[in-house]
Amino acid sequence: MNVSSSKKIILWVINPTLLFFLFVFWVFSWVFSRVIACSMPSTYSPIQADQYLIESVQPKIDAIFEQDSSQMVQIQSKIHTAAMSFETSSRIYYILRELNLYMNSLMSGITPVPEYDGWHNLQPYMLYSPELVDMAMEHWLTIVLNFRASRCPRCKATSEDIISNQMRIPRNAIVIETDFDTTKELQKKYWVTMQTTFVFLDEQWNVLKKTEKLSWIDQLVEELTNLSN
Repeated sequence: MNVSSSKKIILWVINPTLLFFLFVFWVFSWVFSRVIACSMPSTYSPIQADQYLIESVQPKIDAIFEQDSSQMVQIQSKIHTAAMSFETSSRIYYILRELNLYMNSLMSGITPVPEYDGWHNLQPYMLYSPELVDMAMEHWLTIVLNFRASRCPRCKATSEDIISNQMRIPRNAIVIETDFDTTKELQKKYWVTMQTTFVFLDEQWNVLKKTEKLSWIDQLVEELTNLSN
């Protein structure tokens, strides 16, 4: 799928406020892709084309956010719905996912994440502590360790999406936000080599699944549902 066909799909999912900007960009990107294809046929890869497309659309999203941020929820919802209709391995899914995560990073404020206070009031999404993990094990919960770093925009966007929709997390599970920079022992234990990693554990500390591909609450809930079946 080339840049121009990707652009047509994005035009379809984003609301009319962005259509004019994207149409102009589509024309520009079509011309640009032809120039690049002629001048650098060996280096202009599909991945570069996708990233160029994403980075070029982001300033238009910034402009809408500054003018009327209330439109962002509707735009993001359309992008999310469209992305979920494609295979996760497809290029258009990747493009739409990256745009959705970027919008998440703009819309999300600083959402406080509760820490474990020594009592039994467990929340669906909490900050890591060894005591919290022990308590979750005692309650026979499926534990999801969300390894994230403060410097990582994708980590922030994904975590904010989960936090804002945490009531959708099944009652037999808990997501624990784990600082990638301060939990080296856990990383060694579960062979975590990169931020954005999610590790699913049962009540016996057994690894049920490990993935770096979660972006939205929908995917998290689906994984937990599949593991419980």
